[in-house]
Amino acid sequence: MEPARSRLVENRPARRRAVRKTAAPGRFTSHLKPEEAAGVLRALLDRNLGLHAEAEAIARAMLARVGQDEVARAVERAVIGVDPEQLAARSGRKRWGYVEAREAAYGLLEEALAPFLADMKRLVVLGLKEAAIATCAGIVQGLYGVRDSGGDGVLAHAGGFPAETAGHAVATLARESVRIHRRRWSLPDSLLAEVPEWKAMLSRATRGR
Repeated sequence: MEPARSRLVENRPARRRAVRKTAAPGRFTSHLKPEEAAGVLRALLDRNLGLHAEAEAIARAMLARVGQDEVARAVERAVIGVDPEQLAARSGRKRWGYVEAREAAYGLLEEALAPFLADMKRLVVLGLKEAAIATCAGIVQGLYGVRDSGGDGVLAHAGGFPAETAGHAVATLARESVRIHRRRWSLPDSLLAEVPEWKAMLSRATRGR
């Protein structure tokens, strides 16, 4: 009986080993939304404290990588791109009173520029001097480029906005750098030479005057 049993065992089909399929690299992570990717990063850092130093170095490098011309182009697009229909919706007679077109235009343009000013202030807080100055210079350069581009757009109702906002950006850079780092950060002379109509005004803004 034993030889027959052995033959049955030999003839029995071998069981296939189950092969665990692993996801291809990037199969899921490449499809994450920004907030989901941030959650994955937080989870990785929580699980592996050794990654913190490397993550900090990468984050610093990314934040410090600021292109003045890129910021300037983005500022120009933001200002010119404000929808005139928004101005129509915000100005005129309202339940609480009458809103002048100039007031509404300033509000819309300030909202469009707010992210750039916030980025600059964040860089000042982090001590990234060159990046903060490049961001401020980009804001000034972009606003200078649209100073005469009112046309029929929203900017036509807020002619003084570019110069006033440029001065505000420079004054904020100087004030916040002194407050946080005890040193006054300012735009380079090379940038001031590119905005001759505003040079004196920006110099006063740097000194807080």
